[in-house]
Amino acid sequence: MKPMFEIGDCVVFSLDRARGIIMEANDDVYHVVWEDFFSSWEKGELLSKIALRLDDDQGADRNRE
Repeated sequence: MKPMFEIGDCVVFSLDRARGIIMEANDDVYHVVWEDFFSSWEKGELLSKIALRLDDDQGADRNRE
């Protein structure tokens, strides 16, 4: 059975909308490093995959010469 998420996937935690990145997968439990650099193991049913988007406000500088 293929896991719901893969290493490197960006996810959101359903209970508090925190964003994180999958670092390890073990059955349906995933090791996630969150945006505040805290890490935890979470059940896949509590996570949703999201697309990572870099906005100008988050460090992408499109006006470099």
